[in-house]
Amino acid sequence: MLDPNYRDQQLREMLQDEYLKRKDHNSRYSLRAYARDLGISSGSLSEAMAGKRLISKTNLLKISDRLQWKPATVNRLLNMSGFKSDPTSENHEFRSVNDDLIAAISEWHYLAILNLAKLGCPCEASYIADRLSLPESVAQEALNALIRLGLAHNQNGSLRRTTRALISDIDVPSRVRRDYFRQHLNLAEKTLDATPIDERDFSVVTIPADRKMLPQAKVLIEEFRRKIGRLLESGHPDRVYSVAIQMYPISDVKEGKNP
Repeated sequence: MLDPNYRDQQLREMLQDEYLKRKDHNSRYSLRAYARDLGISSGSLSEAMAGKRLISKTNLLKISDRLQWKPATVNRLLNMSGFKSDPTSENHEFRSVNDDLIAAISEWHYLAILNLAKLGCPCEASYIADRLSLPESVAQEALNALIRLGLAHNQNGSLRRTTRALISDIDVPSRVRRDYFRQHLNLAEKTLDATPIDERDFSVVTIPADRKMLPQAKVLIEEFRRKIGRLLESGHPDRVYSVAIQMYPISDVKEGKNP
């Protein structure tokens, strides 16, 4: 089961983004008014947005109804914490392509499933759930979406990745990109304790940097990622890996939201 605290981190950002939008339109808009509009108590909302309380399934469903979140989004959030999906909103037939693309771009396990297909993977949610340590319902939802998108198909019981590229022509919100990176940071933290040192590599270098050189540094990082990818795929792949490289300032960092 995925960490409910991670699910609530996502919810907090979604709620904060919506609150800031409303406050932009009305500078006097308060958290009390926001709680009233969401149909929950101001105390519950305040503690949830401060990270002091996990949002209950009941409140999540109330909030999603008031904010008119799409069923796919609601069920993904429910599944992250092992809550049972809402059957009345589970209608994959009418789920938009954009919903599927957003999920495929923003959730780490979609790409992981596509790469499992390269290793030889049964088209079975239970197998995928076991390999990736996911709830089976989450694996099934992702499997269905990947097939709908034409990124994978069932070939005689085996999952096969198609040649279609995972490139979206939609505008991916910055919050979605940030969530994706946070998921990988969370995975890396778990792997640090769970994986033997000979099967992973973590390294850090702290250096003084000239910010004018950052564009060139990003080009080198991109070239390295491509080279390491070609190297690891050139043999006989038997496991899915994530190669994540972070470059970020640790001095003169100001609090606040950025893209």
